[in-house]
Amino acid sequence: MVNFTESRLDTLAVHAVGTKHNEEGYTASRTLFPLDLHDISEPLHTFFVEPFKWTDVQQFAHRTDLVENEVYRACQAIFTNPTELLQHSTDILKHLYESSAHPKIKGGDLFVAFWYDVIHEDELCNAIGIFKAEHRDTFIKTSQTGETIGLVTEEGINIKTLDKGAIILDTAKET
Repeated sequence: MVNFTESRLDTLAVHAVGTKHNEEGYTASRTLFPLDLHDISEPLHTFFVEPFKWTDVQQFAHRTDLVENEVYRACQAIFTNPTELLQHSTDILKHLYESSAHPKIKGGDLFVAFWYDVIHEDELCNAIGIFKAEHRDTFIKTSQTGETIGLVTEEGINIKTLDKGAIILDTAKET
């Protein structure tokens, strides 16, 4: 079982990724998202962590040698030095883009997050989340000025609908 109740979301990179098949390109953020300036912890927890049921657990693999797996290598570098998350999340972004040659793959927003103090099988570990939001919804926002209520629409990501995601735990490195 994995428990995030005592964890701390420390670092977040947000990128945009198109599809190589459609030659849409990608945009790598030049800075990390400033978590300390925004009251966004709860919505991010809802978006990133709550969808996971922890029944589909997998391990990194590669047909010749595990260190040749680009995402594994980037995650190991982040676990070794979390301050380099932006650099290595860009490596993940580029790998995702280069792997998006199928016409049914959609572009979207790519989030790479780092947590301290995740509990896995009664042990503390760190975690990296890699998430992709492909769909945007239209939301109606109300505003009140005196006795007048106004409506505007905004486009955004529904935090209750994660399109794709993986959470990598810093455990069992040898296997």
